Amino acid sequence: MSAWHDRFSKKLWCDVAGSVRKGGVKLARVPRIIIPPREFARLQSFIDQYDREIAGLGSVIELDNGDLFIEKIFLVEQSDNTGVHVDISDGAVKLMTEMDARGESPERLRCRWHSHVHMESIFSDVDEKAATGFGGDYLIDIVGNKRGEFDVRLYFRKPIPMRIDNLPLYLDYVIPSDVRDEVKAEIRTFVKQTVLGAARRIFGVGEPPRMGLYEEYNQSSPTTGATNPYVPYRGLEPPRKFGEPKKSLVAPASDVQAPKTEPAPLPPPVDKITEPVVENSLIVAQTTDENVPEDEGKEV
Repeated sequence: MSAWHDRFSKKLWCDVAGSVRKGGVKLARVPRIIIPPREFARLQSFIDQYDREIAGLGSVIELDNGDLFIEKIFLVEQSDNTGVHVDISDGAVKLMTEMDARGESPERLRCRWHSHVHMESIFSDVDEKAATGFGGDYLIDIVGNKRGEFDVRLYFRKPIPMRIDNLPLYLDYVIPSDVRDEVKAEIRTFVKQTVLGAARRIFGVGEPPRMGLYEEYNQSSPTTGATNPYVPYRGLEPPRKFGEPKKSLVAPASDVQAPKTEPAPLPPPVDKITEPVVENSLIVAQTTDENVPEDEGKEV
């Protein structure tokens, strides 16, 4: 194990997060890690039922589309010396021997799992060293805890050493056909779609208006009247059904509508030619620009 790890040090590993990582490797498709519900329940139960770190293996089937299917989870013999690290080397050898005797393929043991009990499900340097000690072309490495949190890595050894981080676990669950038929029948019985509902779904009409801004609003319970100290949508206008009248953002104490005032009276009509104005002994008539006689406005 140490020889292989020393040969391929961490500097030679290509870490890949998602499909593309800057300065790393671009993958056309990241394989999905799929597990059936029963085996996932066994995996979580092994972690829940033991108060210290526990580990095991899993057999993997390579699907035609490139995904990896964990068909079975195994618990092997292991030595719990420190409570934070277990050695399953002897147990793994014994399991391979038993599988070979039953006519099964021990080469399918391409999954390693272990728990971190109540700690975060994050791989440590010890975990990485243990994972790189396994043979084969690839290895699925899983770490979980009692909170139901998991982290998954996928190690490749060919054509180059490579590790893909932060992979999700896909649950291979298919809804039974009888459940689908039962649900469809209940929908037809209890759900009645109106014309407005159909129009809203198709054309997007009839939707309720969006809530506008509302300054320092704290929604109180419509049933108990208690004020919720935690308002995740603080700053939004409350629904009009249970909210107070909308307040002005500039003057919160006043209403939004301005007070009603009487319109100012219109000025009297003004003639085109008004009273003459005496300026420097000249009589200048104030007129409009239209229809001005040529001799008007001249000196008398």
